[in-house]
Amino acid sequence: MPAAQIDTLVLLLRRTLGDRVLGVYLHGSAVLAGLRPHSDLDVLAVVDGPTSHIQRKELVRELLEVSGGAAGRPVELTVVRHDAVSPWRHPPNCEFLYGERLRAEYERGVVPGPPRCPTWRR
Repeated sequence: MPAAQIDTLVLLLRRTLGDRVLGVYLHGSAVLAGLRPHSDLDVLAVVDGPTSHIQRKELVRELLEVSGGAAGRPVELTVVRHDAVSPWRHPPNCEFLYGERLRAEYERGVVPGPPRCPTWRR
């Protein structure tokens, strides 16, 4: 388990989103005993309110440095608002989504707005 990278991600989220962070959770192969050498880290962060454009821009900037390559495993980060997932509604709305498949857009300066969570299926 890449503990140092996980610690870095938690600190990054706390620094960027502050007290809005209610919880940070690993999911996917990292917790299902299927983590392989090239697996990404699936991280879910639950927050108690909306994220600002400035916060999303800062998340992109920092995630570009700590995800993949020499920085460690690729990161798949989904940020959801607590009130969007409790009670559960499908599909939930995301506040922020980061994954290596979006890196080229983020490197061009795209700052994502709150998207629907396209990675979650019925």
